[in-house]
Amino acid sequence: MPVTRTFKLATALLCVGSLAAGCGGSGPPPIAIGTLSGKVLLSGQAPGGECQVNFFDSVKGAGGLALTGADGTFTASLPVTASGYKVSITAKEPEPTEPGVPRPKTVSGIPPKFRSMDTSGLTAMVKEGPNDPITYDLTK
Repeated sequence: MPVTRTFKLATALLCVGSLAAGCGGSGPPPIAIGTLSGKVLLSGQAPGGECQVNFFDSVKGAGGLALTGADGTFTASLPVTASGYKVSITAKEPEPTEPGVPRPKTVSGIPPKFRSMDTSGLTAMVKEGPNDPITYDLTK
């Protein structure tokens, strides 16, 4: 075989071998995800507008958020963490609308302590897959 043809064949075999060796899963492990559903209530009642439920794990730096419907229900897909999440709940600011189109109703009355993860006292533990529903009743 001429040298160039042998070189090309050897290079091709080396590349194929490298690709096959890379398929062994030497990268980081997949992230486990849990699905958390729940409900936000204001003194036992549906909030009547959209709220934003914020999740944060300060140990891993992981987090996420979910928006509620007017009935307060939400669903969030979050990375599983051993330390769990601190939770805060805020009113969702309505998106701008075109002139003449009414803006969605905003939620009022969320007590200030629930708007911060440092003061809310709300938490969530998330295991892989579906989780039991959780209710956050925001009372003063």
